[in-house]
Amino acid sequence: MHEIVGKNVILRPITDADTPNILLWRNSDWVMKHFIQQTKYTVESQTRWMREYIDTGKAIQFIIHIPSEGRDVGTAYVRDLDKYDKEGEYGIFLGVKDISVKGIGSEVGSLVIDYCFKEMGLKRLFSRILASNPRSVKMCEKMNMFVYEEIPGGEIINGVPVDIVMVEIKNPEVVNE
Repeated sequence: MHEIVGKNVILRPITDADTPNILLWRNSDWVMKHFIQQTKYTVESQTRWMREYIDTGKAIQFIIHIPSEGRDVGTAYVRDLDKYDKEGEYGIFLGVKDISVKGIGSEVGSLVIDYCFKEMGLKRLFSRILASNPRSVKMCEKMNMFVYEEIPGGEIINGVPVDIVMVEIKNPEVVNE
């Protein structure tokens, strides 16, 4: 995995040194409310994620850096990489609210999709999105990820069934293999 340079962002591979930012971003109420997993992250859980997923290749993760602002603002990842079916689950979160550059989410997503399809040879990426987060669905549509299923009560969060929207994009170069 290597650094990816876009128009407004640089995506760099995550390292253990990013743990303080990951904890700060992911544990903020305004980020957490959009995640299916509602538990607080700890140094231990982030370290476990790094060892069990990143180090083993079960996931890839990038830190989102905005050069014009000189700071890291979030992360994008593909988890549960299935090397047999050549697919994985895409996710992103921006950990700061005051980003001056607009369209960062869809730019990041497009860069990650391109990397996964062209360099990793994946056939498909998908995302599970809380139906209560239509902005994420709209952002995915800008990246050519489209809704393929809506699942009423598809996940349980804090004991309450919540609706899920599933979006996907298929690699046009290998879709017919």
